[in-house]
Amino acid sequence: MKQAIFGSHIKLVKGLIKMFQTTKSKTIILMTIIFLCSCTKSQDRPHPEGISAVNLNQDIQIIVPQAWNTFKLDDTVSLQIVNVSNKTLVFDKNFGSRIFLIENGQWIEVKDKLISIGEDSILMKPAVNNTNETRGFSVQPDVSGKTSKTEVRIYIFGKSSDTEEIVGAYTDVVLKP
Repeated sequence: MKQAIFGSHIKLVKGLIKMFQTTKSKTIILMTIIFLCSCTKSQDRPHPEGISAVNLNQDIQIIVPQAWNTFKLDDTVSLQIVNVSNKTLVFDKNFGSRIFLIENGQWIEVKDKLISIGEDSILMKPAVNNTNETRGFSVQPDVSGKTSKTEVRIYIFGKSSDTEEIVGAYTDVVLKP
């Protein structure tokens, strides 16, 4: 699949290069290719057993700001949670987070070493005037004993305050020694 996508990018680029022969146009095309290739996942892994893909990353999104993180094995992972729905969403104080790491091709659930304090529940209001409510949140995956690059998947779960419908999101992060 990745080769087919990459191959179609190459054909597109060759056609565009013929159309635009200036250095500036070639630079723009090259930057577009780099951007498009960086947006494709190298491996789409299925969700861990017991986690449904239904409603994931639809009403809520997780952003992992580069500037907030070191991506080191023993450090916290700081996240930005964004309500992109038109509903008020309710979460418990740790955003219903679940953390998994990949081991021998299988997702293994690990603990969050951070202790959540504060509110019993978190309300996130819907977007107003195209401004989404966001919250900061951190986890520290228990990757004890890991000494090499480790792929971690972080899930959060909450519910709609009106319908009690479960909503969730996930993101993949690679932690390094």
